[in-house]
Amino acid sequence: MARLTVIGNSLSACTDAGSSWPLRVPDLVPWPALGIGCEGVPGATTRSWVEAPPVPPFIPASWDEAVAAEVPDYLAIWLGTNDAFVGVLDPEHPITAQEFQAHLRSLVDEAAGLGMEPAHVLLLTTPPRVGFSRETLAYRDATLALCDETPATCVDVGALVKNAHRLEDRIHLNELGAQLVAEQVALAIPEPSSALLVLMGLVAGTTKRLRTLLSRGGSRAGRTTRRKSDPPSEPAGARGSGC
Repeated sequence: MARLTVIGNSLSACTDAGSSWPLRVPDLVPWPALGIGCEGVPGATTRSWVEAPPVPPFIPASWDEAVAAEVPDYLAIWLGTNDAFVGVLDPEHPITAQEFQAHLRSLVDEAAGLGMEPAHVLLLTTPPRVGFSRETLAYRDATLALCDETPATCVDVGALVKNAHRLEDRIHLNELGAQLVAEQVALAIPEPSSALLVLMGLVAGTTKRLRTLLSRGGSRAGRTTRRKSDPPSEPAGARGSGC
């Protein structure tokens, strides 16, 4: 079974089946078996995923436990909304867009060091946060730029998440938002190799279906994935709150 591990903050935690977008992804990919590893850590930042100890009240996140202990086939990373708030708690050490990108690059490099396919690392762009629109937009731009420089795949959910996709706290996703993010991630996940599909039991008696799946490539409509040939994205117009 192919496996998708999701790391991030509470926006990617799987504490509520209704609003947990990672749990929706297996039903949206065009193959019958995808395991999910939910490693969203409430309060986490890019800094806390690569450094320890983080600034209180942000809590540490363990790459070794979340990813290295069981290397996934796909890795989704969604961070930034807490990064924007760090400067309020520690004005002398805010997380700049440059630092944010450096931390993301470090995580991408760590995944490559584990033998993961570079394009199987999905970087979700930061959604807007009320009061921190400048920071979150800068993080989004930094993520898109990193995907231009590396083989990682960008999923530009930051341009799509609106207040209507969030709970009353204006931070966490409601069911509508969870479905939106899950759909975009499912579209962005590269198709498994033919060898993996054989292991997943798709070949026996389903040759026609297998050929269809493998021939789809990057042609799926509705994709918000950033490709190197795409023109630069327009800044997100939505204002909302993050995690």
